[in-house]
Amino acid sequence: MKPVQQTVTEPGKGNCLAACVASLLELPIEDIPDLDGRNNWVGLQSFLLTHGLQALWFSLQHGMSGRHPKEALCILIGGSPRSTSLNHAVVARDKYGDFENVWDPHPEGGWLDGEPKYAVYFVAADPGLGATPLKGPDPEIRHSHPRFFVRTETSAAVLPS
Repeated sequence: MKPVQQTVTEPGKGNCLAACVASLLELPIEDIPDLDGRNNWVGLQSFLLTHGLQALWFSLQHGMSGRHPKEALCILIGGSPRSTSLNHAVVARDKYGDFENVWDPHPEGGWLDGEPKYAVYFVAADPGLGATPLKGPDPEIRHSHPRFFVRTETSAAVLPS
């Protein structure tokens, strides 16, 4: 994970999600497509597929199922500390359902206002690798981002078909 700061901070038009994606993939924010607006999920999935990845989205509002990646980096989405009507995205480490602050891409920081609403995990989209959560290094896996993947029977996420 390489922290990337968001470049657009205008309320309602910020690119915090793009900055979180850039941070996790260790890419310049200019390489990330515009992920704001109504098509941000489709845009995110399309972009990730070009990197051999796929996003899994979990709602945290009604508790989290036991089938999500554990001990993984993720993007949390929740209320913005700068506006009660807007959401904000940050990078966190999921420690079995307890989230540890890793990076807030907004220049003012502030994390999230209240509890996060959603958690987004990146997993390998290549069926040969299986679905493996974004984690630490594993020299056994060869991938465009090998330092992020660990393949174990206990940590594998289940991709929707």
